[in-house]
Amino acid sequence: IQSAMSPLVTFGDLLDKLKKGQLEFPSASTKNEAESDLPQGLNVISSSVHTAVAKLQHVTTTLNTTVDAIAHDIRTPLSRITLASQTALLNNADQQAMKDALADCSEHAMQASNMLTALMKLNDELTGKRIPQKVPTQVSDVIANVVSWYEDVAEDKQVELEVESADALVIQSDPDKLTQVLVNLVDNAIKYTEPEGRVTVKAEQSSEGKIAITIQDTGVGIEQKYQDLIFERLYRVDSSRSNIEGYGLGLSLALAMVENLEGTLVVESELGVGSTFTLSL
Repeated sequence: IQSAMSPLVTFGDLLDKLKKGQLEFPSASTKNEAESDLPQGLNVISSSVHTAVAKLQHVTTTLNTTVDAIAHDIRTPLSRITLASQTALLNNADQQAMKDALADCSEHAMQASNMLTALMKLNDELTGKRIPQKVPTQVSDVIANVVSWYEDVAEDKQVELEVESADALVIQSDPDKLTQVLVNLVDNAIKYTEPEGRVTVKAEQSSEGKIAITIQDTGVGIEQKYQDLIFERLYRVDSSRSNIEGYGLGLSLALAMVENLEGTLVVESELGVGSTFTLSL
């Protein structure tokens, strides 16, 4: 009886931990251990419930973090709008001051609008509202376009930007989505690469018939413990990157677009050595 009831006891403990906010999302090592020890009997139910409840806890935590981050990031432009408008009203006799205040209000309102637009776009990708229009897509042409847009940026920062791509790589894909994904990845690679560094964009066909596009940099790199978290919306790795402009939405949006294209996006990185993002389609 004790053996048969143990999964239900475990279930009760999980719900109690969830209620108290003490349930943690299982780590990769924990998942691997759980998969190696296949559950039997009623333990199947216990294992499934554990995974589902842990994911629920993770979603709830992410939601709370997202709301906090949105409130924090939008509060800044709203405060600037309030300050600029109040200053102009106190000095309404100076037309130039009024114009400057209106310009500041417009700029900071656009910042807030851009963030909300990016969040809405991400939500559309995650919920499948933006259905990809797949057509024959020449991968080398998409890469060439994206790289051409960033050649001057890389040159100004003294970063070498290289391309290694075969000409005969054609896939059924959405070139607009693929372009947006590559824009984000190349932009990040250049941002986080120090002067005299190198960013390489490479495309090749794998042995499985898939097209693999890699964006490799010699930048600051990402610690192992952060590599899964960087794809979470509004997540910034640490304070050392806080001087880089952005909302922390780029990689989460890129991942959502890649999954919408039925592909995968993974990262391999070493702190102080560089990062390699691999997009497979």
